[in-house]
Amino acid sequence: MAHEFAAVIGKNITVVGGQIEGSDNLLIEGVVESKINLDAKLVVGAHGQVSGEIEAEQLEVQGTLDGNITVLKIATLSTASQVSGLLKSPRIVMEDGAVFSGRLEMGTGLEKGR
Repeated sequence: MAHEFAAVIGKNITVVGGQIEGSDNLLIEGVVESKINLDAKLVVGAHGQVSGEIEAEQLEVQGTLDGNITVLKIATLSTASQVSGLLKSPRIVMEDGAVFSGRLEMGTGLEKGR
């Protein structure tokens, strides 16, 4: 992975409840059941399991993600990803093999907090 991450939630870490906020790129390889609000890129790694209300500048999913998801720039669902819920993003890249179940809203009018 060619991204730099200021924060990593490792695959042996579980976060339940609360809220994760920040402006640095975040890689999640563990289990997170929480609200996430990032002014940066969120990557749900291959081992990552995330559920909750998510808002991020950019999103890349390689693992599992479930919830109400708002992405301000681009969402990428990688080959082995499994995503469910409501996904709002102006741009979506869905690789062959990615699984999506839910509702998709695309448009250019997405703003922070919507």
